[in-house]
Amino acid sequence: RPLAEQVVLLAYPALDVLMIVAIVLLLALRRWEPDPRWGLLAVAVLGSALGDLLWSYLVASGNHQVGSPADLPYVLTAVAIAWAAWAPRTDPLARSDDEARALLTAFNFPFRQ
Repeated sequence: RPLAEQVVLLAYPALDVLMIVAIVLLLALRRWEPDPRWGLLAVAVLGSALGDLLWSYLVASGNHQVGSPADLPYVLTAVAIAWAAWAPRTDPLARSDDEARALLTAFNFPFRQ
C-alpha cells in the first residue's frame, strides 16, 4: 500500500483517540454528571471512533464494501448529534471559586518551570 494510504488509515483512529480524550476531560470538568446534550455528543464521538476503527480495519484487510452494516456507526453518530441539538438545556452546575482555581492549577502545572 502507498504511504499516503497507510497514513490515512492510521490517522482516523488516532484522531478519534484525541476526541475521546477531549470528551473525557469535558465530562470530568462537569463532575461526571453531563446534561443530556453532552452525553449524546459523547455517544456520537464513540460511534464515530467505532466506525473509523472498523473502516480502517476493513480497508486494510481489503474487505470494505460501501453500504455494509459496518457503516451503521456513522448513522448512529449523525442521529446522536441531531438528538443532542434538540435536547433541552439543563441548569448549569454551580462551581465555587476554589474548584475553578484548583482546575486551572492542575491544567497549568505541566507548563510551570
